[in-house]
Amino acid sequence: QRRLFPRSVEIERMLEEVQLALKAERRLPLAAAAPKRAGGASEEMLSYLSKTLESVQAQVQALGAGISECALPQELSVSIKKVEYVLTKAALVEGGCLSDLQALFRTCGGMHSFLQITQAQWKANLEGKLVDTFKLPTMAGVAAVVSLACEDSLENLRLAAAQAPAFFCILGGCNRKVDVVTCERLVALAAHLWQRCRPSVAELVQLHSVVVEKVAAFLAKVAMAEPNDEAGGPDAPLLSAVCKERAVSLTFDLIACGGRVEKRALRGVVPQLAGFEGDGLLTSALPAARSLGA
Repeated sequence: QRRLFPRSVEIERMLEEVQLALKAERRLPLAAAAPKRAGGASEEMLSYLSKTLESVQAQVQALGAGISECALPQELSVSIKKVEYVLTKAALVEGGCLSDLQALFRTCGGMHSFLQITQAQWKANLEGKLVDTFKLPTMAGVAAVVSLACEDSLENLRLAAAQAPAFFCILGGCNRKVDVVTCERLVALAAHLWQRCRPSVAELVQLHSVVVEKVAAFLAKVAMAEPNDEAGGPDAPLLSAVCKERAVSLTFDLIACGGRVEKRALRGVVPQLAGFEGDGLLTSALPAARSLGA
């Protein structure tokens, strides 16, 4: 096929992904391997991720309908944490390390397994439920891994877009009890899905528009959170300035969408404009928060 279509970007990408998968399994001769990119993932890193993903896939298959339980078996939870750890470390390396692992994550079926868990969790624990993300650490961990796998990866984002309502729901269920890193990854995932796959994501979330209301409410609280907030402040952790800007931008995009998405987004933001004690978006000392109330 490569000879027939020598200039096909898709075929070249597919060839690179197959070579990465074979390299991870150490079945590709050194001479046949693609030239290593600067900052690319090492063979040991690829092999470790590949074996961990194989373990995840085997456990998901063995559990069957059991992957819909709120708490998954500890062995599977540990494997998910291992995947998150590897991707997190890769994200800190300059160059193509993370993109190599993202391609392997997709090629070896890791994305399929994580989205399979997401779909089962959505049907059993998220859809139509009052969600508290702090009480669903498994789903939060799965979403965090998917967020890392989708960072600057359009191919992975297109796959993850099919479960957009679940990812929006788990973000909308966040509160100050959820750790900062997880919240920031969930915000990043929702923002990237909306920016890069807007038509399909908008179509899906408007069928479950209550998740948009929950997301908009949480993002407004994120914009208002300050370092000196006490127990009576916004029910959101203090996130980075970059994440706050991303949250505000996503909120504006949801409001500008029109239709049911706009109505639900406004229903989420309006209660945050002013509280009984005079605090809220309109009186916030933070410019990003006031821009939402303007």
